[in-house]
Amino acid sequence: MDILGVDYSSNMIEQARADYKDDSHMLFEVADASKDLETMKHRFDLVFSNACIQWVPNHDKLINDIINAVKSGGYLAIQQPYNYDEPIYLLIRETIASSRWKSRINDSRTFYHLRANDYYDLLATRCEDINVWMTTYKHTMPSHEAILDWYRGTGLRPYIQALGDDKESIQEFEKDILDRIVTAYPKQKDGNIIFDFPRLFFTAKVK
Repeated sequence: MDILGVDYSSNMIEQARADYKDDSHMLFEVADASKDLETMKHRFDLVFSNACIQWVPNHDKLINDIINAVKSGGYLAIQQPYNYDEPIYLLIRETIASSRWKSRINDSRTFYHLRANDYYDLLATRCEDINVWMTTYKHTMPSHEAILDWYRGTGLRPYIQALGDDKESIQEFEKDILDRIVTAYPKQKDGNIIFDFPRLFFTAKVK
């Protein structure tokens, strides 16, 4: 094994195993990053996480567990969305909290994150060559519907699933979201829409 891929979702692991079934260098396992990193049998040259840690609580512990999984002289590299103050995040929260939907959609999702400076302090106790930065990607979207479609498969998925097979309610819910998107994101002169999506990155070398 050269690469170990882990995910909390057994469905994602099954899909990864199917996609890479002929690659003997890759192994995939179901794991809970909030506790299973402590019991990993191996230490790694690189631990990489993409858009994951915002789902995991207690980042003080999590970052130390990640560091423990890296060999001395190895690296960690983390990326997470940092769009909690962006219109899209706020308008979704407003919609599910409205009188129309709050009795039908349980907002059980919690996003976990620290300030960039706090991540630096956690890394600095045990790492060197630390880099922390923020990048705001300015995606050019052809329509407001394109923004809705993007979030339909990601941020809106748990709320849509909460409505079950009620297609009419799903359509009404998505229309409420779309109406708010139209208000929050004005069109450019050419008709396109600039959709800001900030992401936080940090890399470090373990001492």
